[in-house]
Amino acid sequence: MVEGRLRYHIDGKFKKCPEMNCVRSSADSSWSGLLVEHQECNARRLSVPISVYTPRLLVITRGQVTCAWRAGGQQHKNLWKPGRVIFLNRGYQLDNVSFDGAGFDVSWEYVAIELDESKRDIWTRGERFPETALASHVVADDTRAAALVKCMYDEIVSGASSGKVYGESLSLALMSYVSDRFASSHPPTRSIHRGLSTPKLRRVQDCILANLASDISLQDLAALVDLSPRHLCRSFKQATGTSPHQYIVRERIERSKALLRMGNASVAEVGLSVGFSSQSHFTDAFHKHTGTTPRGFLRQSGA
Repeated sequence: MVEGRLRYHIDGKFKKCPEMNCVRSSADSSWSGLLVEHQECNARRLSVPISVYTPRLLVITRGQVTCAWRAGGQQHKNLWKPGRVIFLNRGYQLDNVSFDGAGFDVSWEYVAIELDESKRDIWTRGERFPETALASHVVADDTRAAALVKCMYDEIVSGASSGKVYGESLSLALMSYVSDRFASSHPPTRSIHRGLSTPKLRRVQDCILANLASDISLQDLAALVDLSPRHLCRSFKQATGTSPHQYIVRERIERSKALLRMGNASVAEVGLSVGFSSQSHFTDAFHKHTGTTPRGFLRQSGA
């Protein structure tokens, strides 16, 4: 087990839940997005009431248990199984939590995402999410939320090899989805009139091309054109038809083709020089975008 970072509000203090064990934490990687942890539980009952101080999303990954708890004077009971999504809003407290599995097995695992409002505020720069309209808790089958969380966790397992822009973009996508999907009402949102003009778009693209070998962040790109990262993602895709992360990968592939044709460096050296974290990461991305490997490309081009 590893030392997890997720904490609950227990007896007036921020503590780990004694019955929850951390298997993997994004805090131990170069991941730049929201805190993501893979945890497991083998207990039939939580020893203490727990409160979620920051909104949290759980996706069950293994096991099947019936969870019962009391909150706000009401009794709740739900089946938790792989793929099921549980949203808990800030301040939600669960009392008398118990788990009932098939036979004697109450072992289950989940991936938890801390929907950190301080990171959200940095990424949105004043573009508010309707947090006051979010439901206190939701238990649902939600394939889109589960898929986003899986992408985040897979990236962390890979060592966050796709870089900061990818991690931040996934985190923003999840927070935006949660704010809409789990809202108890939908208040009117403030219109944003600032767009990504041609000069601003060119400034972002030039910065990307000048820093392909670096792990530039979405926040850095947004600061260039005085937009929030969230607004930049929307405006950039509207202007180019692709996300900033997809654009970066595409440009890295195009530059790598030119370098491969020159024949002055090995495949591994070319991949590292254009910003891929390893030869395997370079080969996987190259194959995904071109249908062939870097070595296959060299054979086809006669280089």
